[in-house]
Amino acid sequence: MPPALAAAAWALRAAVWACLAASAMLVAEAAYMGLASLAAAALWRRRPLQRRYRWEPMPGAAGGDVEEGPAAAAEFPMVLVQIPMYNEREVSRRRFQNLCFSLLSV
Repeated sequence: MPPALAAAAWALRAAVWACLAASAMLVAEAAYMGLASLAAAALWRRRPLQRRYRWEPMPGAAGGDVEEGPAAAAEFPMVLVQIPMYNEREVSRRRFQNLCFSLLSV
């Protein structure tokens, strides 16, 4: 076998082993992440509902709403909501109608 061909065969063999090692690492990582996710889900389900969710209202104004009243303007920043529109007239019209309806119902 010529030396150039032997060197190419050795390089290809090394590349195959490197790919095999990388594939084994991916399988091991996927198995580990799957087991970790199952363990986390099992531990989360064992917690009582009172510790999982906070059911009591947030402290704040008289009605319990912290975003109500004159002090809320100083405490909470204004928020800009950007709605992506992809040059579709009907979709944009419905989005604006729904947005106006939701703002009027609040």
